[in-house]
Amino acid sequence: MTLSFRHMADWNNGTPTIKVQISPDGSSWSNVWSLNPTADIPATLVTQSISFASGMSETTRIAFAITGSSDNIRSWYVDDLILSYENTLGSGTWTPAGSPYYPEGDVIIPNGHTLTLEPSVTVRFGASASLVVQGRLLSSGSSYGFVYLEDVGTDGWQGIEIENVQTANDSTLICKTFIEQSRSCGISILNSDKVRISDCVIQFNQVTGTQSGGGLCCVESDIILENCLIRYNASSNMGSAAHISGGSPSLRGNDLGYNYQYNAGETGSTLSLLNCTLDGIRGNDIYSNSFPTTAEVLTCAVYISGCEGDFERNGIYDNGSRGVRVGELTDPLQIRIINCNIVYNLGSGIVAQGMVGVPARLEINSCVVWGNSGIEVETIGCDWYSVLCKFCCMEAWDVSIDIEQSYSISGDPCFVDPAIPDHHLLDSSPCIDAGDPGLSPAPDLSIRDVGIYPRAIHPQIISAADVAPDQGHQVDLVWGRSDGDIAYQPGNFYSVWREEASRAADALYISDPSLLTDELLAGGQSIAWPEGDRTWYFLAQVPAVTEPDYGMIVPTLQDSSATGLHAAAFRVGFHNAFNCYMSASQSAWSVDNIPPLAPTGLALSPLAENSCQLAWEEVTEGIWEGNSYPETNQITYLIYASDTPCFEPGPDNFLLSTTELGAILIDQNAPRRFYRIVASDSQ
Repeated sequence: MTLSFRHMADWNNGTPTIKVQISPDGSSWSNVWSLNPTADIPATLVTQSISFASGMSETTRIAFAITGSSDNIRSWYVDDLILSYENTLGSGTWTPAGSPYYPEGDVIIPNGHTLTLEPSVTVRFGASASLVVQGRLLSSGSSYGFVYLEDVGTDGWQGIEIENVQTANDSTLICKTFIEQSRSCGISILNSDKVRISDCVIQFNQVTGTQSGGGLCCVESDIILENCLIRYNASSNMGSAAHISGGSPSLRGNDLGYNYQYNAGETGSTLSLLNCTLDGIRGNDIYSNSFPTTAEVLTCAVYISGCEGDFERNGIYDNGSRGVRVGELTDPLQIRIINCNIVYNLGSGIVAQGMVGVPARLEINSCVVWGNSGIEVETIGCDWYSVLCKFCCMEAWDVSIDIEQSYSISGDPCFVDPAIPDHHLLDSSPCIDAGDPGLSPAPDLSIRDVGIYPRAIHPQIISAADVAPDQGHQVDLVWGRSDGDIAYQPGNFYSVWREEASRAADALYISDPSLLTDELLAGGQSIAWPEGDRTWYFLAQVPAVTEPDYGMIVPTLQDSSATGLHAAAFRVGFHNAFNCYMSASQSAWSVDNIPPLAPTGLALSPLAENSCQLAWEEVTEGIWEGNSYPETNQITYLIYASDTPCFEPGPDNFLLSTTELGAILIDQNAPRRFYRIVASDSQ
């Protein structure tokens, strides 16, 4: 604030003090101006600044005071008192009740203070004003009411400035907020790590001169930017949408579209990435961005320089420039571009420039680089083998690139519809299961697809559990549908397979499960598929009818028992007109849950001295809840003996086991012996 007043004093004697004090509560006072007159004071204008710290209160009290003897000053005249402010204190909570807000000057959030903007709040800034964050900003929009930070007129404000925020402050969180119409960066962040921006719209912002980053400029800050729409911004230097320099930022799931770049040079770009770690920049779409006419030869949608790490699952398409330019990697820095779509740009897809000294500084892995106006992948001033391409789908490349041709695809990637654009892969795409097997598996646990959008065409086994209660040899197998089973197609089906240790001599062997046909099935012969040292036997066929999940009871070869778990491995395949897509294997085991009945018809006959024969009737079934279930597992009879009747069978009185219906008992060495027989189907 600024305090101004006119005053005049009639001094009498002594050294009194006249002063102006300020209080936030009416009880504690501090001086903001003072004077010790030794003579009369003529009419004088006083102008005094008051800091945020002194005046931070909803009600601010100003006092004019005299200390000293009561006759030191005969009279003190004060007039024309004006209290004004140039900037607005950002502290507390701004609610929709007071919206829209028209702050005076900059809104400054001091260190240690928090400004909360509630849903449906609009703040309109004057020309050249900024929202300066020195403490903490909580812009808390919601799905029923965004926060709007915008210009009051047409001259443009200066955006949000978050610079050198001390780490003692809690994180700045900007959520569901429109940041628009700035004549500087929409959001400028410098040396401030604790910033998270999510689900925001950053649009119609513009930087000129040497400043970079129309929508966002982030320097040496490990920020999180996720699920934001950054569009219709402009820059005359680098990064019409966003400029990142230094640090390890995370940019996830953002749309950078329809931004305009005035710079027609090599660094002219939509997203510029300098000297930062790339691992957190993934899942973004950079599309339909504009550049000066004929500048596609030099400009690029994404400019990368001095960075390292993995640039993964980003889509760069339909831009009026080259797709990606990676420049000047002369240090031992390695960059991998993984599972990206760099397609239909007005210029070359990927340009590598000035990479010297060490082979394979840039690796392009499992990407679709297709339909660009220039060479799909080209190099400028690079050493031989500075760029390695593998498991990619692309039409043409520079001869100075080391490309693993045996793993590359030169055919059409078969997008759903590039004109929409929809770059998901059709069932007929050669990119399915054609990515680098050395990368982590795809979501459906198969080899990755080439490009940004993974197909879940492989079914996934959800569960494989024992069927209970039953007499064993059965597993309830449940699997989720393939994404090729979304729309019904006659002839599509699922096949179920079980692994067996041996290879039957009378089985019909096929080299690939896709060769499974109705004609083969009609032959009634066991069908087996050798896969390396594993052998899979066909069990059943299930029509694909777009159910969310499928299940069936499948047989096992042996139940889990005292001899071992005897787990079996199962797989499910989805068959369409193009191929068969197999699930990952799932192990399961069955258990005989229904105990056999107790043996009956016991007979004990003497044979000779100290020997006798014990016999009983065969047990052929078990009972569960009053129903009879025939036994399917081998019954083992466990014989227990004791010198006393009514004993409990246990390890101390176990005698022997047999699968026969009798046993000869010798040398029992007791005047009386009592026997009990337990039937078991899990030995």
